[in-house]
Amino acid sequence: KNPLPLAELLAATGYPADAAEVRRFYATSKYLAGFLLLRQPKEKWPVFFARAAAGADATAALLETYGWPGLAGLEKDFLAFAR
Repeated sequence: KNPLPLAELLAATGYPADAAEVRRFYATSKYLAGFLLLRQPKEKWPVFFARAAAGADATAALLETYGWPGLAGLEKDFLAFAR
């Protein structure tokens, strides 16, 4: 497994040009959703999803909704889950 850095994933406004990177993009997205749904309070998912769908910055919405003080802490927890 070689997930994309979350900063890169959350800042994406389109799909990568390379087919291998598209697979990596989707795999990281799948693991991030799984991490949020399986290891974090379930009631926070619809709050985060609604904020992101409404156009909020994905990184800010994620950090604020789930309470991580920064992306480094989230990335550490996520990578432990993804391994």
